[in-house]
Amino acid sequence: MMTRTIVLGALAIAGAMCCHQALAQDTDKDGISDVVEHQLLERYRPFFLFAHGEDFNPQDVQFYIKSSNLLKAGDESLSPLITNAQLQSSPDLVLTANIDGKQFCSDTGPGAGAVHTCVSNLFLNRRQTDYRINPLEHPPGATVSNPGRHGQDWPTVERLGNVGLYGHVVPIKLASPTWGCDVRWNFVPRPANGTLYYKVEYWQFFGYNSDDKPLDIGDHEGDWENVSLLIQPAEGDLRGEQIVSVMLYAHGLEFRFDMKGSILAPIVIGSGFEEHRGFNYGKEVDIHLGDQQCAKSVANAQNNVLRMRSDPTTGLATHPMVYLERGSHEFWPTEMWSYYGAPKHDGLGAQILTTTPPNLGEVENPMTEYSTPLPILRFNGLWGAYSRSNTPPPSPSLHAQWTWPADSSIAWLLPTTTPY
Repeated sequence: MMTRTIVLGALAIAGAMCCHQALAQDTDKDGISDVVEHQLLERYRPFFLFAHGEDFNPQDVQFYIKSSNLLKAGDESLSPLITNAQLQSSPDLVLTANIDGKQFCSDTGPGAGAVHTCVSNLFLNRRQTDYRINPLEHPPGATVSNPGRHGQDWPTVERLGNVGLYGHVVPIKLASPTWGCDVRWNFVPRPANGTLYYKVEYWQFFGYNSDDKPLDIGDHEGDWENVSLLIQPAEGDLRGEQIVSVMLYAHGLEFRFDMKGSILAPIVIGSGFEEHRGFNYGKEVDIHLGDQQCAKSVANAQNNVLRMRSDPTTGLATHPMVYLERGSHEFWPTEMWSYYGAPKHDGLGAQILTTTPPNLGEVENPMTEYSTPLPILRFNGLWGAYSRSNTPPPSPSLHAQWTWPADSSIAWLLPTTTPY
């Protein structure tokens, strides 16, 4: 058996060494230069394989907010705290709601009784709230019903390649980078003398999650999905970094593949693809409702299989292949596995090698590559009002997959993060 680690020694960052000032610039103040963060997001951007019949398409966050109003809770009949007209003028206003009284917050985190008791801004109120971004059925100027739910049309999605896709890169020190059934990124001890890695996160937004069940059972507005890579940087160089692990997430579960223990499959899935097989390859993965990260079926999915798409320029297989459930958009590494009652993820719809997403930066220090980064980073409510059985999701920074810088002034005050 031949073990394989992807080493990118042949990849140079064009022109990077010519401008020391550009290399040194670190807008989000996390210890990684802006140039390196951009190159990482460009190099490892995912390859999406949508399911046949997908009709809840990727959604741009600014478009979603401008199609919405802001409510204090999930009852769609409530009078808005911030109107659609206000949000069309300034999407950042979703961060300014401030109802005095903790009954409108989901917990009693720090700040109770202060002037920012229940403001919708995570930077000022370090807890999750129950404010809701509520997409309207007929917002002014809309040419179709529920534009905030359905997203951009397929020709636009395919042409742009990164509609609703956002990036986050953060340094992290780990004693061990390999999978463990109790791992959750925000709860892993980070020793000061651990090995330095770069965590490269891709966050994809959709306006609606549909489980394709009668009476909309399990449906909810808003949908944030994630695929992440752990990268080991080269010593004293911007070339030669290694992919250590690739993590995809579905239904609150992590599917992880550690590249250093992989086997390059002797078969090729198709032109420009590689399949990596780990020590769990061939074991049954049939996940049922209520399965936990340590359950046998979930454990069998770790270090099982990973497919990587070759880059059209470099020829190196650096793009994780992501199979998306129809309507519910959960991220899977293969079409072969299943989750009880969930829609299919057959990969027979649109296939898109995503383009480089805008870099969000950090909650304390946002980047400016996207015109509306603050709601994504700092809105502490939920992205949607309508729901049946499942609540809409919080912002990426309140998900367990989001990794905060070790010196964050906010992360240690957060009582919980959402494990999906």
